[in-house]
Amino acid sequence: IILLVDMLIVAFSFSITNMSGAFSSTSISPFDVMRNYFIIIGVFFIVSFFTKSYAYIIRLSALTDLFRTMMLCFVSMIILVAINIAVYQFHGSPLISMWELAFVVLLALCLMIVERLLVKYIYKRFTTIRNKRHKVMILGSTMKSVILAHWLRDGEGKYDPVALLSFNKAT
Repeated sequence: IILLVDMLIVAFSFSITNMSGAFSSTSISPFDVMRNYFIIIGVFFIVSFFTKSYAYIIRLSALTDLFRTMMLCFVSMIILVAINIAVYQFHGSPLISMWELAFVVLLALCLMIVERLLVKYIYKRFTTIRNKRHKVMILGSTMKSVILAHWLRDGEGKYDPVALLSFNKAT
């Protein structure tokens, strides 16, 4: 799921940059836009498998995850610049301007960092809610008390039964 969200972030970054028109001085055809779109998404997709930036989001520390995300973006940037220079050498015009490429990568990096921090925050938020159950003892040892204990343990409530207590000497 993280890989899919990462690719959506890259697509969003490219779309925002392309729609702003701030970096391109000439108009390009829709075919060229789609070609650039698929090249950028493809490079990010392939590099993410090598850097494994989508894996272990919850288990890794924020700094390790930040390093992996930065590695993904900067390696993708280097590959995209190399592709851009090669196309410029063979065809005389680059695929995308360098400023536009840099803006796409930096916007994607910022959004991926925010995404990962949100995932970590939401995970911690849900796990602390689950762990804040109060331990209780249930008075009674009849079948109703046992059923109540199982119901409280399996439910999503805030009580966790730990013992059954009976004042009856026979039980």
